[in-house]
Amino acid sequence: MKTKLCMIFMIISFCFVSSASEFTLAVDNAIKKNESSWGQAVKKKLAEEERRAKEKKAEEERIAKKKAEEERRVKEKKAEEERKTIEERIKSEKLAEEKNQFIDNAKNYSINKKKIMQETNSMMYPIPGKNYLMLSTEVTQKLYKEVMGENPSKFKGENNPVECVSWYDAIYFCNKLSERCGLRPVYAVVDKTYVTKWKYIPHQGKSIIGKIKINEGANGFRLPTEEEWVYATKGGENYMYSGSDNLDEVGWYGGNSNFITHEVAKKKPNGYGLYDMSGNVKEWCWDPRKGDGLYRNYYGGSWDVYEYDCQVKYSFSRYDCYAGIQYNNIGFR
Repeated sequence: MKTKLCMIFMIISFCFVSSASEFTLAVDNAIKKNESSWGQAVKKKLAEEERRAKEKKAEEERIAKKKAEEERRVKEKKAEEERKTIEERIKSEKLAEEKNQFIDNAKNYSINKKKIMQETNSMMYPIPGKNYLMLSTEVTQKLYKEVMGENPSKFKGENNPVECVSWYDAIYFCNKLSERCGLRPVYAVVDKTYVTKWKYIPHQGKSIIGKIKINEGANGFRLPTEEEWVYATKGGENYMYSGSDNLDEVGWYGGNSNFITHEVAKKKPNGYGLYDMSGNVKEWCWDPRKGDGLYRNYYGGSWDVYEYDCQVKYSFSRYDCYAGIQYNNIGFR
């Protein structure tokens, strides 16, 4: 009996223990399952919070950038307004200054125009037996600067002949002098007589672009032709040089110049009252080399040549060179 009771008790205990183990296992599984779900929820929540934090930071950065951009635009707008204000003030001051300068220039121009006309006309001599007048001296640096505003000469001196001028510079001067004196300009470039329309800057050694021709019927100043210059240098006389058989009396050349130019009209004139036709500087003429407008003729003696180069008979033999050249022994009248 006792044995049976013990066996029953053992069986019941086993069953109880087995049930308890299963129960404990089930609880453990439930806890693990809950822990897993909770962990995922926590991770998900953390990830969501991290995402929101990033979005918030990105939004703050966007707002800060937008604010900085607005501040930059405000500064730029302010700077632009200040720049325009300054420009308007400068423009206003400049206009006032230009107006005053224009008035002063107009007064000076009127005075200078009258002065230049008087001085130039007083030096223009009629050539006997011909229908033209010629400047009694080579164009001086003083006259050239008054008309052109600058003096390109190497040997400086108000009353020295202007040199280092090209043939293009010479015809530019002629037209500008004509304009200043209220005369009709002689030379036209592509049918335009006003030098401001020529698109040419003097003293740069460049060429005038376009066909150059004489404006028929004009009464302004011009370069002499080859024929006119040769006729004038004789002076109606029969001397070896222009005005004398003694070159030292009438011209500056390599033998007496010390290799510089000298004041005009310091030597004896020829029979027509023209000075320095046999020396000081050679002189540009209108004529082109045959068939070539880029090369122009010049005549006369100069401060750097021998006596025989200054003789009247050699004046009949023309020299020519590129019209844009600027030598310190070539001027014009």
